[in-house]
Amino acid sequence: MTSKQIIGSGLTSFLQNTSAVNSDIKKSTGLNNVLVSPEAFKAIAPTAQLEVCDGIVAFLDVLGTSSLMESIEKDGIKQEEIQQIYATTMGMQAEFQNSLQAILEKLGDDLKYMAISDSFVISVPNSKDAITALIQFVANFQKICLKSFSQPLRGAIAKGKIIGNITENTIIGSAFIKAYRAEDKLAIYPRVILDIQLIEDFELDRLFGYRDLVSRDTDGMFYVNFADHMLAEEILTLVSTVSQKEKHFSPERQKWDWLCNYLRQKLLVQTGDSLKGSC
Repeated sequence: MTSKQIIGSGLTSFLQNTSAVNSDIKKSTGLNNVLVSPEAFKAIAPTAQLEVCDGIVAFLDVLGTSSLMESIEKDGIKQEEIQQIYATTMGMQAEFQNSLQAILEKLGDDLKYMAISDSFVISVPNSKDAITALIQFVANFQKICLKSFSQPLRGAIAKGKIIGNITENTIIGSAFIKAYRAEDKLAIYPRVILDIQLIEDFELDRLFGYRDLVSRDTDGMFYVNFADHMLAEEILTLVSTVSQKEKHFSPERQKWDWLCNYLRQKLLVQTGDSLKGSC
């Protein structure tokens, strides 16, 4: 199985699960009645008072979903490949849950999260302690995905309004929309970018404690600085090999080249050498 196929893990499972979930929703909430008659919505409207507050949302996505869809439609996919994709997706979701334990201990019920196939969403309060814990979690999860599954993540962390009920694990509001759109339109490479409002509000580009957690890219975007010298030594060869297999000037090659150069910089900082050439 190619790395390109592995990167898009979970799409088949997602399509199957979506159908099942939609069916369950219709059965449990009377969604068919709602669609026919808006008055039926009253039957499933929340009974508790909803809260509107400032919050921070991280939206993380596994790269390569579109490529996997194309390969399924054009070439088909073997049963063993489907099983490997499923196993990888389930493994990443399990690691996501395990990795959340540290941040759950710090934030408790203030932390909201969900995993949808190969996408992950986390919501935390608008505070310095919360954004610090969230950035540390994201950096750690990026490392795990690369080391254990050879899966690069792309994402965004944004600040905005969150609408929800403290008794439900809901993530709704402008913070989620901003993070989702930023991941899709601005992140571009295997990096998790940060809303400039977060940088300014919490001085993430100035305070000494954040210099190892946040970096600024050549395009001006701030992103989570997840790699270190040890990680670069472990996975740089693999990343470079995958990059070389992609077509020149393709979006896939650009993404892998960015990751390759990012990791090489970690090695060069350690040795004091200058950057020469590319992956």
